[in-house]
Amino acid sequence: MAEAVRKSRLMFLKLMAKLFASVLTLFGVLSSCENSREIIAPYGVQGVTIYGKTYSSGDSSSIAGIQIKLSNPDSAVEYAETTSDDSGFYALEIHTYEITLPDSILLTATDIDGVENGSFASKDTLLYVEEDEYYDIDLYLQEDDE
Repeated sequence: MAEAVRKSRLMFLKLMAKLFASVLTLFGVLSSCENSREIIAPYGVQGVTIYGKTYSSGDSSSIAGIQIKLSNPDSAVEYAETTSDDSGFYALEIHTYEITLPDSILLTATDIDGVENGSFASKDTLLYVEEDEYYDIDLYLQEDDE
């Protein structure tokens, strides 16, 4: 009788081990099915950050409401977009999974608020980015004579 109890206990433990291994395998597979683009190395600079201010080229005052975009040189792929704040400041970031360095990127400034903060002509600048780091780029925009 003791032998039967020992064998049934052993069979129960084997069954529980198989069930536990199956559940852990299922959790491992399901947790790895997230968006692979979000996996970023947790060390070093993780991309290119471009920040600066928008100014009027006439009187060097800061301009709010200017849309700043980063795209590839032919503007087919847009990497990031923002609008300058009340002090004219903007900041954009491109992650390393979006571009392969070195690469050229197009920085475009467009007045999207009309005459609210003054009317300014659009400006674009082609940048050659060689490594992951921070770039400080101030943009001086001409007043639009429409």
